[in-house]
Amino acid sequence: MNRRHSSRDDFGKAGKSKFEQFKEVLFSDLPVKITCIFIAFLICVFYRISAFGSETYTVPLDIKSSDVIMVETGSKVPRVVEVTLTGNRNTLANISSDNLSAYVDISSKVKAGSYNFFVEVIPDERILQQLHPLQISVKPEQITLSVEEEMMGFVKVVPTIFGQPAHGYEQVSVTVEPTTVEVHGPKSVIENLESVQTEAVSIDGVSKDVSEQKVALSDINSFVDVSDKYVIVNVDIQSISERKTITGLVVEYDSLDSDYSIVTKAPSMDITIRGKLLDIENLKKNDFSASANCSAVDGEGNFLVPIFVFAPENVQVVSQTLESISVKAIRKNVEVEPDETAF
Repeated sequence: MNRRHSSRDDFGKAGKSKFEQFKEVLFSDLPVKITCIFIAFLICVFYRISAFGSETYTVPLDIKSSDVIMVETGSKVPRVVEVTLTGNRNTLANISSDNLSAYVDISSKVKAGSYNFFVEVIPDERILQQLHPLQISVKPEQITLSVEEEMMGFVKVVPTIFGQPAHGYEQVSVTVEPTTVEVHGPKSVIENLESVQTEAVSIDGVSKDVSEQKVALSDINSFVDVSDKYVIVNVDIQSISERKTITGLVVEYDSLDSDYSIVTKAPSMDITIRGKLLDIENLKKNDFSASANCSAVDGEGNFLVPIFVFAPENVQVVSQTLESISVKAIRKNVEVEPDETAF
């Protein structure tokens, strides 16, 4: 009996001793332990704060419209918005505005009017995978826009030509394909739009045709969309054809029988020529000749003989003041006063 009670007392003393030891370990130097835990907490918070940061990006603002409604002409639409990302500082350093897109969706509206629209921001997939958590804010958060009905129409294409051809050449005609293009835009603009112009096509100093040149259409405004962005322009360049008058060309007698001579004084005449400017602009009287064909003179007397003009190659004689002359022929070795009135 005494031995059993003694064993129970020893067991109680041993159990109580372990609990007391645990309490002593737990509560010994308690202020120091609390201080250490607090410091560890502060270090954790500081690390998390230092690892996070914010960056602001300037992002172009797009407008998402529908086939029936779009921004009214003259509405003040911000070109860009400011997007702020909050997340891991190291990851933010590798992000640019190209990784973000911002837009305003007006496609839900079906009637013209003025509405408030929220600015939506979409980061690309890479940002969503690398930044977690991620906080996004944008300024302005919403904008007020006036919208109107969209309209489709066809307008003619007007080619824009710049410069002058080389000397001696001229622009004869200009063609463009297609001659009309389809345009979409605000009703107020399309109803008053008659044509679109091309970017300038230079013909400065050219001496041959400008063929099959692909040219962009000039921008009308940011609200109008053109179906064809490029057209084909052809410019016909030709040599300038001009007329010129040569004066005082002396007629020579030609093809006269050797037994006869002409006593009529040789006349002078004027001619008008036509040809390419480069071919005729420097021609002078000495470059031409005129002859009276006397092959029909077969005796003495008066004869009507034709006059022929000889011109350089590629030059056409279009008129002459004398087509023929009357000449007086005599047999040689017969002295006769010159006839100055026969023509």
